[in-house]
Amino acid sequence: MPGRQVRPQTFPLAAQQLISLAARKSSSRAKAGIRRGMRLRWGAGRGRASGESRRPRRQSRRIRRADGLTAEPAAGCGLAFRRAVRRLSCARGHRRRSAHLAAARDGITSRGGILGHGMTSSPAEIPLADATGDVRLIYDAIADALGVRLVNLVFRHLATKPGCLEWSWSILESGLRTGTFAQDAQRLVAPLAQHAAGAGRSLSELGLRRAEAEGALRTVDAYNRANPINAICLQALGRAVRDARGAPRFRPPPAAARRLDVLLPMAPLDGLPASTLELLHDLARLTVGGTIVPSIFRHFTDWPDLLRAFLEILEDVSDGFAAAGDRVEALAGEIAEAAVLPSGDGAGPDDAMRETLSSAIALFLPAICRMIVVGGYIRGGLRR
Repeated sequence: MPGRQVRPQTFPLAAQQLISLAARKSSSRAKAGIRRGMRLRWGAGRGRASGESRRPRRQSRRIRRADGLTAEPAAGCGLAFRRAVRRLSCARGHRRRSAHLAAARDGITSRGGILGHGMTSSPAEIPLADATGDVRLIYDAIADALGVRLVNLVFRHLATKPGCLEWSWSILESGLRTGTFAQDAQRLVAPLAQHAAGAGRSLSELGLRRAEAEGALRTVDAYNRANPINAICLQALGRAVRDARGAPRFRPPPAAARRLDVLLPMAPLDGLPASTLELLHDLARLTVGGTIVPSIFRHFTDWPDLLRAFLEILEDVSDGFAAAGDRVEALAGEIAEAAVLPSGDGAGPDDAMRETLSSAIALFLPAICRMIVVGGYIRGGLRR
């Protein structure tokens, strides 16, 4: 019994031509009635005459395409048809995987973002190691205020936009230097204390030596300290942008003399193996919806098994990340609204700067708030 006909719109033109050719070839063989002395019939097995008794088989087989759809084979189509469709599907799947890996090497995927959704290119940044002049002084002052050798990606990104980092520092300096934001950040962490409980995966079993394991735990702890403060900072910046607040005139901060713990180095996305990029993509999609690659995971690219352990730790609890992140974001907004922000005779942000700051806050704030939640689970899931 022949299968149903393939609808013309099921396959693109090139596929239809292949299918048509295969159908004609198979049909002509069936009409001849002989292939190695056997009659061909849809559903008949190889090397078995059509008259022989056999267990009934399905009369129609669905063909799975590379894009996940299926189609019914056309009437009279046999082995040649199936081979043609298989070759087409494999070729299309190979091209799509190759495009994905090539884009991942550039930090962009075909899904439209940095290893995820929401952006068309990787956000430009000035890494801490490459910063000089006033940018380096601001970086060091931020790290000194946070108490950890970290500068969040949002500030590294603002450093590439003329005047944005300097204006932001003028708004945030007093809250950071006096420790007000750090003290207020405890209110964000307190409701999440329960997330820190867990048996924990052994870092030594995941391939980390003792010194590396200690560095890994220091790195996670550093992000868990910095992210709540950064969330309040971004909410305060958002308030200042909405108010078109004039900031105090920028003065380069003095060189920081405080010695901070050394964290694991952060790997750039360029040059990472495709398999590692795929793990980073999975973690980004699981934790922040794929909009950006959270910087914390880039410290652990030397240990793919550890990245896989993060996935295992987080998969069972990921459904609550968005809602918990929204609550953290709302609470950070309340804290920022009550904070005393400086004002001065300096110019407020112009239209271009306001657009840059607003876009950066909209991108990074939800991700940071989710990572406050995620960080508690990660820390509770690890042990030396």
